[in-house]
This record gives sequence, C-alpha cells and structure tokens, in this order.
Amino acid sequence: LFIGNDKEAPLEPKVENEDGTNNYFSYTPYNFSGKSFTQEGHETKILKDLKKWSKDYFSNNDVVEQVKKADIETAMKNKTDFDLLAKVTEISDNDQYTNTVSLNDSTGQTWTGHLFKRKFPHLVKGDVLRIKSVSAKEDNSLIFSSHSNILKFFSFSSIHKKLKSSISSDTHIKTCVTKIDKAAHNKMDITPLKKLFFNPKKSEKLFRSQFSVLKVDTKNLEDYVGAFDGKKWHSYKGKKTPKDAELRWNIKLIVTDYKNQQDDKAYMIHLDDNSFFKGINPANWSNAATKKKAEKAFSVLTN
Repeated sequence: LFIGNDKEAPLEPKVENEDGTNNYFSYTPYNFSGKSFTQEGHETKILKDLKKWSKDYFSNNDVVEQVKKADIETAMKNKTDFDLLAKVTEISDNDQYTNTVSLNDSTGQTWTGHLFKRKFPHLVKGDVLRIKSVSAKEDNSLIFSSHSNILKFFSFSSIHKKLKSSISSDTHIKTCVTKIDKAAHNKMDITPLKKLFFNPKKSEKLFRSQFSVLKVDTKNLEDYVGAFDGKKWHSYKGKKTPKDAELRWNIKLIVTDYKNQQDDKAYMIHLDDNSFFKGINPANWSNAATKKKAEKAFSVLTN
C-alpha cells in the first residue's frame, strides 16, 4: 500500500475524497469505511515518508528471488505449486467474469491461464508480474487455486526494469493443435529439440517433445498427403494409390522449441504419423468429411 505512484489514481478508490470531489491526492487510501475519509496532517507526512522510502528501496533492490527452471520442472513433475516471474504478452476477454492471459516467464517458457476479473482486474499487456503458488498441466496451462496470487511490479522498480528488458514480448503459441493420448507416453520426460537433433541417445527410439509451428512448407491442402510404399514417397493428389503403398501425412513443419525458448534455432520436422491429428486419417482422403476436418485443423498451422 505504500508503494503507490503519486501521479496515479489508486486501483479501486471510493469516489469521494475529503473535499467531496473525485480528485486524487497522494494520500488517497486504497479503501475505507463510510462514504468519505479524513486524515490528519501528521498522518499524511507518515504516508509520504513511507512511500518515499519504499520507492527508493524497490528502485534499488530486486526484493523477490529469481525463479529457477529446475524448480518449476520438479514442481510440475510432483504436481505441486510453484512461483513465476513473467510478462503478460497477450490478454483477451472471455466474458464479463473471466479473461485468458498468455505469459512469457524468466526461464524462457510460455504459459496460459484463465483469470477471474474480479480477483485480478488490472492486468494489461506488457505488465511484469510475480505469480505466487500456481500449478500447471503438461501443456503449460496454469491452474490458479484460491491461495494463488499475482503481484504487479511498479514501473520504477528494479525487478520490473530487469524483467521487462530480459523477457520476450512475443506470443509464442495460441492454439494447441494436438496432444499425447497414450498414458505411458505422457509420463516420458520432454526432450529439448536441440538435444533431439544434435545429441540424441542412440539407445532410445522414442522421444517426447513440445514445439510451436512457425510455418509449413506449403499451404496447398492436397500436398499434405502422400503415398508411401516403405521405401519412397509417391505424389497422390487424388490419383490411385500405387500398389503396396499407403496414404500417409507428408507434411514438413518449421518449428521452434516450445518448452525451451532460450533456444532460438528453428527445426524442420517431417510429419508422417497418421495418428497426429485426432480423428483425421489420410487413408480416408477421398472422403469429403475427412477433408473438411483436415482443412479446419490445418488452418491453425498455415495462419
């Protein structure tokens, strides 16, 4: 309460000051009982001195500890709460009660969450925050509990300036295209793309990763399906499938690592797994309903 900027109105003040107007003073309280408030001269001086001290202190000290990525990963694995230092990259209204927020954090990860406007009414894009006691799902969607809270840093604070400049403002992901549906695979550790491409374990044949799609090699829907005979690919485009070949996805994706955004490299992934898009099988490519479903799913990749 002592950190407020003298030039800014309090977050949720009552409408009247002691002079009966809506003017804001440096000592306007956050809240008070009754219709108005009064304040003695010595009380105003105490508040001004406290505000000056707190502003100087927050300007020269980070106040909160940095969050380690290893601690977040351990908490997610154990399904316990953790804290985040993050920047709001996108915020949108769902209805009159809730909104959806996208965040980039100090460890290079992206998160999404649904917030109650009544509890967190003052967030805007670009705000720097400390989020206290949240948990998360595997897709990095945050779960806010009754004890979760958000601290918004003032622009003059040391921690705000450091995080504002060090955390990316780019929105890395908007829509989850597909998820793992096998419980055993869901328990596997997530392998960074850099490790998968440059230093994979030769003893392992199956890996789990999460990535964001930057673009695809073509926007032509008909090019997304090919006929594979076990040795080479054949162009399909509505033709008869060659003997001993099956229709498979044949899509090249340019991606970045979703979980490890400090890795600024882009990678190409060749998608030929027919189970990648749930409920859409290229073996039924001649079916109009299948093509319609595919068109909807692919629109996310090509936008």
